[in-house]
Amino acid sequence: MSNSESNKLAIVKNLINKYKFEEALRQVKDIEEGRNLTPEEALRTQAYKATIHSRLGQFDVAVKIAEELYQNSQEMKMSLFTLDALYCKGFIFYVQGRNEEFLRIIEQHEKLFNSIPREESREYQEREAFYLLRKGSREYNIGDLNLALDYYEKSLQVFEEIDPNSSVIHVILTGIAFAYLVKGELNLALEYTEKTLSLLPEGENFYLLNIKANLLLNLGVLYWQKGELDSALEYLIRELEIAKEIKYPLKPYIHIICVLVAKNDLAQAHYYLEECKLNTEKPESDLRYQGAHALILKTSPRLRDHFEAATILKRVIEEFCRDLSNLLDMFLCGVLLVSLSDLYSRTLEISFD
Repeated sequence: MSNSESNKLAIVKNLINKYKFEEALRQVKDIEEGRNLTPEEALRTQAYKATIHSRLGQFDVAVKIAEELYQNSQEMKMSLFTLDALYCKGFIFYVQGRNEEFLRIIEQHEKLFNSIPREESREYQEREAFYLLRKGSREYNIGDLNLALDYYEKSLQVFEEIDPNSSVIHVILTGIAFAYLVKGELNLALEYTEKTLSLLPEGENFYLLNIKANLLLNLGVLYWQKGELDSALEYLIRELEIAKEIKYPLKPYIHIICVLVAKNDLAQAHYYLEECKLNTEKPESDLRYQGAHALILKTSPRLRDHFEAATILKRVIEEFCRDLSNLLDMFLCGVLLVSLSDLYSRTLEISFD
């Protein structure tokens, strides 16, 4: 690798770690205009370009570049860059909630990584850290929280050794915070969430806003579990404002509605349900939306609405149990299950009366 291009690529990586993605992209374009790039330089430039576009939320562009990187690296037999392509696509599928595709990418990633002879090089260690992070995400998704935490901690350890300024560290810390939250270890969840928030720089790009939104969600659900509903609502509304900016507002709407029902603030719950319809695409097809709607129906004085709520809740819970691809949905499922049990009890009381 030439010193000139090596220095430029190091600058790009540093800019990525500082969340300065637009500036990094300008540097990449400058590198691409140069001539006589080595195969490794060309692939590294392509990998950084895919990463930048994914972190700007430009997913279609990022996937296209990642697919080109995959093909080029396969042809050149440079498997470490193939891993980069798979990681980039996995990140996109994860953010978009495309769980089946995400799990397929992880399987492909794991198979390829295990086929590469172990090295002590920094290049290999960096890919190992990404691999461990993805393994943690998979175990979190399928519910093995202890194993997820083990992979997250190992990934964090490697990154802290080889690239302590990596912006990926914030993603790992967020994953650890979520795992502790779902485990019910609220003090540790709070510690990791607040630590990560304190480390984040200021900025308005997609990647940074997505991390902030997840951390605010974590705090909202955490205080919801503790029964501190006003604090929960405050964090969830802050999450919603960010989620609107990055075009993923459905989840915070659902949690806000659930908290408002718990507070018995039905007027506001109805307000956010209607706003959810206006600001999200086809929310009626989403199980979480259906569950939130049922919680509101349950509060109606009409018995017919109670029966409808019970029917919806039973179906939603059954669907959740088939595929809890997001463990925070398990907490929501628990809320819906308690509500369904309450409805059945009240229906029995009415029938005996």
